[in-house]
Amino acid sequence: MSENKFYCLRYYVTYRCNSKCSYCNVWRDELFKNKKELSLEDAKLMLKQCYDIGIRYVDFTGGEPTLYPYLKEIIEYAKELGIKTEVTSNCISSKSKQKMLEIASSADKFNTSLDTLNNKAYHKIRGADCCENVKNTVKDISTIRSPKIMTVVTKDNINELDKMIKYAKDNKSLIYLSPMFP
Repeated sequence: MSENKFYCLRYYVTYRCNSKCSYCNVWRDELFKNKKELSLEDAKLMLKQCYDIGIRYVDFTGGEPTLYPYLKEIIEYAKELGIKTEVTSNCISSKSKQKMLEIASSADKFNTSLDTLNNKAYHKIRGADCCENVKNTVKDISTIRSPKIMTVVTKDNINELDKMIKYAKDNKSLIYLSPMFP
């Protein structure tokens, strides 16, 4: 019996993003611009190949994974194979809220990025005026499953950690703190 060398996969389904986070290089680095996304068939093939080498846990991420047109289908396919699934989304688009709710119910775990509850600070950190959209989506998703709130801690939001932890508790959510300082 051979030993599995791989178990987890972080799958960047797209490098497209609808945010411009101050600490992220995906939106500003030429390396990530205009990268072709896999077709549904190729994505399924890749997941099957990953399963065959021992992958049993996939975090679908990006850029913004909800911009990938086949996200729900590849989550469902991964689950058919017996792979546990997780999605990490910024949840900023109110247009794709229904899609996020469907994905949150399809995936085993759902993560959302929320660094602050303050609209002005959110815009400074994330480059988008969508803090209220994210909070509303977290509230709605928490009725389906407990999301994990991914909080990047910077000099712009370090004083809000107590509020963020309370917010996570109030929404039956875990909180993951990721320090990012120069």
